[in-house]
Amino acid sequence: MTNLRLALLLAVAGLMFAYPSYREFTRLRGRLAELDYEVAQLEDENRALREHVEGLESDPLVIERSVRDVLGYGREGEIIYRVEFKEELDDEAGEEEPGKTED
Repeated sequence: MTNLRLALLLAVAGLMFAYPSYREFTRLRGRLAELDYEVAQLEDENRALREHVEGLESDPLVIERSVRDVLGYGREGEIIYRVEFKEELDDEAGEEEPGKTED
């Protein structure tokens, strides 16, 4: 009976010391999963950016699209219409929405 009590006492003591380590392990495993997901997202973004750079280096249509979108250029004789939404105008002017107050 004494051996059983000693074994039980050792088992409980072992669990008391192991439980915080197990909690830390599960927390770190969850964090690893989050980081793996973030790495996958960044790899996808890098791939897309790399393809865009390659297009800018070699494809005249990609270059033209970027010049049109970023700089607002057009071909000779074209009329460029720029549509700005209220939120964009407010952001540029530093205005708030009506009824909103700063905290």
